[in-house]
Amino acid sequence: MAGQDNANALSKPIVSIAVGGIAIGVAVMLVSIAVVTGFQRKITQKVSGFHSHVKVVDLKNERAAGHPIVIDHALLERLKAHPSVSMAQPFVQLQGLLQNKSDFTGVVCKGIDSAFQKHLIAQYPDTGCAKELSTLGDAQVIISRSLAAKLGLSVGQSSRLYVVRSGKPGPSRKVKVVGIYHTGMPPFDERFVFISLPWAQKLAKQGMEVSWVGQVNHRGDVDVQLEVFGGERPYDIKWSGDQKNPGVYRSSDSASVQVSSADNSLSITLASRRADTTFSKDNHHQWADGYEFILSDPSHAGQFTKFLDDQLPVELTYQTAEEDSPEIFSWLEILNVNVYLIIFLLAAVALVNMSSALLIIILEKSQMIGVMKALGSRAALLQRVFVWYGTLLVGKGVFWGNVIGFSLLTLQWKTELFTLPEEQYYVHAVPVSWEWQWFLLLNAGLLLVSFTVLLIPAWLVARMNPLKAIRYD
Repeated sequence: MAGQDNANALSKPIVSIAVGGIAIGVAVMLVSIAVVTGFQRKITQKVSGFHSHVKVVDLKNERAAGHPIVIDHALLERLKAHPSVSMAQPFVQLQGLLQNKSDFTGVVCKGIDSAFQKHLIAQYPDTGCAKELSTLGDAQVIISRSLAAKLGLSVGQSSRLYVVRSGKPGPSRKVKVVGIYHTGMPPFDERFVFISLPWAQKLAKQGMEVSWVGQVNHRGDVDVQLEVFGGERPYDIKWSGDQKNPGVYRSSDSASVQVSSADNSLSITLASRRADTTFSKDNHHQWADGYEFILSDPSHAGQFTKFLDDQLPVELTYQTAEEDSPEIFSWLEILNVNVYLIIFLLAAVALVNMSSALLIIILEKSQMIGVMKALGSRAALLQRVFVWYGTLLVGKGVFWGNVIGFSLLTLQWKTELFTLPEEQYYVHAVPVSWEWQWFLLLNAGLLLVSFTVLLIPAWLVARMNPLKAIRYD
């Protein structure tokens, strides 16, 4: 009896340590899954504010910038109808310089429509004015907190914007800061300035623009001069109205002209009640750099791109956020590898500990096993007893591991107790994502693998000689 008591005194702390090790391991695995998926979702959400989840561009634009597309509203509506799409818009991006009195910095001006403005402001408000802003107008900008600090700007103040076209800055334009955002991602915050989509289209000057200048000559007639920009030369110009010669009218004439590009892809018609006037017309609003799509769930990007393969004409292609920002998503992929490694190592250690503890219990109960075998008990029955006992201990460890893990995750989710340097990790606190399907899979997998692994030490029961087991002390 004394030997039996000593054996129990030895096995109890070993079993407790094994169960405690499983609990700690499960807690760490749960926290790892929640934190890493939280990082991925948070960073992907932030990147989508700049590059969207998926964008459609001209096939030439995939290799080199500067190949805009004519907006096909029918195509855009078909693509927006996909169930994974929550928002879609044409987009325009321009290189520029933002200047205050003493400093300037290079920026990317991105044109966004009213839906994307609400999406941006809802996710990253920093000032009260940004929250109240309903829509962007011409010469209004939303800048980041870091740009505002660098240039000494605040909401309501003005700055100068130069749009860079063909490598050269254009004329200076006075712009008003109407909102400030903050994502905590310096590579984007330090570059992106948001403007309205219609104004961005005007600044980009894609498509064609025709100016009509009517001047009275010395004969009393009106000479009309056209200035045409953009499109493919030579232009096809068709005059109409009661003109004496093409481009020559009487002052009271109503006049019109149709200007088409050489390939007939662009056409603008100007009409005036009087010839002696000056005005212009453009079709900049028909052009964009492409379409961009925000998905309700970024994990559905694969389904959406398959849909695009069937819907897009041959001259268009698509890019995902991973292709636009490969360095960020490569970093997130490395985090995935780390989680897999952590789960594998902790699960292996926990199973080895539990197998060792069960082996010690079997050796401790060897005399009892010998007696049961001598009395006619089958080895398979005794094996099942020890396997289920070991599985019960594993289940106990898994249960307490879930309690500890979910308690830590809830604490972080509610209080953001554990913070991070935002300039390095792009988030100010450790993020938490409740991935219930992965949590359930982890628990079920551990119990199943444990049951299988515990068959190895239980196999010792079948190998025991009853006579030697009874004599074992």
